[in-house]
Amino acid sequence: MVGFALSLGFPQLYPTISMVCMMAAVTVAITKTPISITVILSVLSSTSMVPVILIACIVSFLLTTDLSLVKTQRSRSELSSESRVFTSESAPQSVPAEV
Repeated sequence: MVGFALSLGFPQLYPTISMVCMMAAVTVAITKTPISITVILSVLSSTSMVPVILIACIVSFLLTTDLSLVKTQRSRSELSSESRVFTSESAPQSVPAEV
């Protein structure tokens, strides 16, 4: 709806392009996944719109980097600082296979 309203306000914009770019921008603002959203929307809409969708995704990602709409979402710095090594207590136990 917002993309269509933008195309009505600015007659130079095609409604399809403005709607797909708004879908991309809002989804990236929430999920913080610009590359995957670009691929998904380019497959769903048209592969000729990849550059425009990518620009909308990158701009949305850069403008909303510090904004977190999902409270349980962790930042990338938190993920890289966590240790991925198992200790002997937390290591998964192997189950012997029955023959």
